[in-house]
Amino acid sequence: MVTNQVYNIYNLTKGDIMFKQKSKLKENFVGRLEQTPVKTNRFLWHIKYRDYQSDLGIAANGLLRPEEYAVFAHNNAVYFGITYPYFVDLELEMNSMGPFYDFSNYSFWRIDTLLANVDWYTDPNMVEDSEIVGSKPHNYVCTLNDIPNHALKLFKYDCERYLTQRPFITRGDGVASVRPYRNDFDSLVPDVKINDYIKWRNENITPWSNAA
Repeated sequence: MVTNQVYNIYNLTKGDIMFKQKSKLKENFVGRLEQTPVKTNRFLWHIKYRDYQSDLGIAANGLLRPEEYAVFAHNNAVYFGITYPYFVDLELEMNSMGPFYDFSNYSFWRIDTLLANVDWYTDPNMVEDSEIVGSKPHNYVCTLNDIPNHALKLFKYDCERYLTQRPFITRGDGVASVRPYRNDFDSLVPDVKINDYIKWRNENITPWSNAA
């Protein structure tokens, strides 16, 4: 079972207002961070519910850190099942507490850490819950800085690409499993329209401009 802490996260995510609502997850968040930054892969993934207007705002302004909170991302992610918010939605669906969410319901923002040039820390809210979903704490990271749009690229799930890939067999602990991809994120494709907008904006609009 997913803990009450994770269910609290779910309750805050409806309609992209999760960071504006008061929650135990935000209480003394900065104070609970490990003070030493962690080393991550070059590319991290910020996953959210897919919404065109919300994604357009990110494309224009980047991922903005909410006050007294953080921007969150997945490190070492190879399997969708351990990513937030999908693992919460899956748990709710399995318990008939909510609608089923497939991968096409999410936006996958890839963060280039070299271009972002910010410090990353282990997400203190996932230290305990990471084990419950079969992962490790260092796979869930956060930063206290904004992520500029030039360090971002939007991807979306391509079901046909996922289903037509040659199966890949993994073995571990005496158990074999078959997946379409060595890495689930290989089934993603760039969102050309949004990514072209990011490029156009950075080439034509100065950072201090208020133009949309």
